[in-house]
Amino acid sequence: MNKKLLVFSFLIMALLISSAGCIENSEKNNNEDFWFKVTDLKVNPKKAHKNQNITITANVKNTETKTNELVLDLITNGETVDTYPLELVGNEEKGINFTVSKGYGNYTVKIGEETTNFNIGGVIIKKVNYDPPGKDIENLNGEWVEIQNKWNHPVNLDGWYIFDYSLENDVKYFFKNFTLQPNATVKVHNGEGNDTKDHLYWNWNEPIWGNRADLAHLYNETGKRVDTYHWITNK
Repeated sequence: MNKKLLVFSFLIMALLISSAGCIENSEKNNNEDFWFKVTDLKVNPKKAHKNQNITITANVKNTETKTNELVLDLITNGETVDTYPLELVGNEEKGINFTVSKGYGNYTVKIGEETTNFNIGGVIIKKVNYDPPGKDIENLNGEWVEIQNKWNHPVNLDGWYIFDYSLENDVKYFFKNFTLQPNATVKVHNGEGNDTKDHLYWNWNEPIWGNRADLAHLYNETGKRVDTYHWITNK
């Protein structure tokens, strides 16, 4: 190999090494997470009811000498629904504490490359069909209460009951040996029928729900009211 070719080869190698270094530095500069160390990312509680406060805590350290910014992302269904900026001066290390209150869903908290999850759920009265077609007395099963499980786990409803506020205390429907799956619904009809996983029957012999106004309550097995559905119409 002659001297010119050897010198040219060294120049090409030097350019390649320099370019690789620039690309690496560029990638580091574009990746804000590289400059932060995140530890002890936690949420409390991991399971909560709608609009209940969720506390998010973590320790974050800026490993550079300059001020940098990181973000905390709150994600549900693959979409970022909230973003909280975190600014730390050079070499600063601090604990962070956020309180959020959200609606039903499964959420992921993400800071840098660290993630954790929480679930907002509950068993709710999704709908009351209080005024079915025709005469109410002739269409008892047209009246129904729809219950939904918004948790991400099954809920045993044994001992839970539905109660109509406007009628006597003994007008209650008690769930027996029934488990509602995550995000599933079940309709409780006023009249008679064969129970299935989607339809249950009160076996009551007259209309229950008022067409103009009424309140439907759902209680758990301890007697605690967990949800109320109400309506007022012009009929």
